[in-house]
Amino acid sequence: MNTLNMITAAITAFLMIAASAAAADFNVKDYGAKGNGKQMNTDAFNKAVVACSNAGGGRVIIPAGVWLTGTVMMQDNVELHLEEGALVKGADSIGEYVGYVAQKEGFEKYKMAYAEYWNKALVLAGGKKNVSITGPGCLSGEHVINPEGEDRSRGPHTIVFAECTNFTLREFTVIKAGNYAFMGYELKNGVFENLKMREGFDGIH
Repeated sequence: MNTLNMITAAITAFLMIAASAAAADFNVKDYGAKGNGKQMNTDAFNKAVVACSNAGGGRVIIPAGVWLTGTVMMQDNVELHLEEGALVKGADSIGEYVGYVAQKEGFEKYKMAYAEYWNKALVLAGGKKNVSITGPGCLSGEHVINPEGEDRSRGPHTIVFAECTNFTLREFTVIKAGNYAFMGYELKNGVFENLKMREGFDGIH
């Protein structure tokens, strides 16, 4: 093998290793999550998301089960993958949710962009890139009520993506949204594909 071929082979091997690392899976069960419908999994979910992002990206796997959680904070280069039979249920307390607040000026046109209480979400991505939610599973907002929300009732949106670039929402179902199924601000390069939304307020806003 001549020098050029050796270099080419080495580069190819490096790229294959890098691609494999970038496509790594991070199962939430490995971070202490339990899909028994009783344990709060907020910390475990977010630890898995951070570990995935810090490793260069990949998939955070949520297997079949009933997974109770507060806000899942998305990070760069993370795909949240809901496997068949996975039901992610929002916690019934509004205190378990985090809200997005606009990080730059000029959002006054959106009226509520600076109101944290309005932008609470079950899954939240603010200022992130290359983020996705995929798979045949389900996100359930559980019709959580916020006494300080609009009409003194509207609770968290199921998904809030804001100031994000390159995102995909594919295949999953959203039910029982406490407010909108999806709320977006200042998004670029997005894909919405084969989604189902029911039993909430508005769908995609």
